[in-house]
Amino acid sequence: IDESRALSADAVLARPMTSVEHTVSTGFTQAVLWLKITIDPAPKGEQTVLKVFPNVLDYLTLYRIDAAGHLMAPLRSGDMVPLAERHVPSLITHDFLLPAATQRLTYLLRIETSSGATIRLAAQAADNAASQT
Repeated sequence: IDESRALSADAVLARPMTSVEHTVSTGFTQAVLWLKITIDPAPKGEQTVLKVFPNVLDYLTLYRIDAAGHLMAPLRSGDMVPLAERHVPSLITHDFLLPAATQRLTYLLRIETSSGATIRLAAQAADNAASQT
């Protein structure tokens, strides 16, 4: 949790992080929530969709961390992000389409919201995600 709301992604990566399971709940807070996420490859090596719930989150920024520990260009979503600037333009969900992979990939997710923050993530093969919408 970043109470200052000013930490960079690099500064967050340099700090120790606490492991959590399934759901993260911080209640109503002005702090920025940072989550480090490791995602297994999809069963057939296809692209993966990362879904972030609930759908009432203001700003989401997702950074992929490469094998050398460097941050790649951020992807954005969230209710306050213009539709044209969202990684997957949707008024209903906050999804990120992740690259096909043969090994685990690690991401850093920055969440800033004015609503209560009870965050749940789901990752699934892109083919499965498309058939469920």
